[in-house]
Amino acid sequence: MSRPEIVLLLLAGLAGPFTPNSHAAAAPAPPTVTVLEARYHAHLLAARPDLASHYGLGGDDRLAPITEATLTRDAAWLRSFGTEIARLDTQRLSARERARADSLRVRVAREAAPLEDHTWQQEPRAYLALVHAAVLEAGGARHVSPCERGRRAMMRLRMVPEVLRAALINLRETHAMAPAAAAAFDSAAVDLRTTLFKPLENCKDPRRQADVIAADTLALRAYASFVADLRAFPAAEHAR
Repeated sequence: MSRPEIVLLLLAGLAGPFTPNSHAAAAPAPPTVTVLEARYHAHLLAARPDLASHYGLGGDDRLAPITEATLTRDAAWLRSFGTEIARLDTQRLSARERARADSLRVRVAREAAPLEDHTWQQEPRAYLALVHAAVLEAGGARHVSPCERGRRAMMRLRMVPEVLRAALINLRETHAMAPAAAAAFDSAAVDLRTTLFKPLENCKDPRRQADVIAADTLALRAYASFVADLRAFPAAEHAR
């Protein structure tokens, strides 16, 4: 017997006996609710730390800009993840697992909705909800010290200018900001001057207080610049 024949016999023995379906990959098992929850939590921490902290998952001091690239990435990820949720074998789930699966579906649908209807490319107030709610939430966090609230708020305030710069690029095809939207930003600016600081009053660290004030000033300037830039956009045809 030649050497090549011996090698082929050895390889055949390692491969095991052949069956008609031995070349076909086994169908992947349906995912579990726990696995899907862990994947979604990891997605939020990486892509939407504002939502992660809102759901109590962490990311309390981070804020991520929404860009054309992240919109494309997240839309694709959520579509794929929605397919995975649909593969859940609901008949085998306990009542508690079904409730968790339903909650997961709702959260995914809520995150996907503004991606599907192009809210991020058309509605300036979507960004106000993003940055402002995140900053106030960080500043009013429970079960942490006032100085830690200040640190979290400061970190998010520092990201506001970058988030709003990215927002202007996303909104470049929209029209001039409506008066109601401008008024919403003006009202939010008042919150940054007043409401934000109430939960931080008992922080006795002068440096931390100074850092928050400096970051707050930059965020206020970013609000004003964002409104001014959008007001300079061309007016809609029906408004001319």
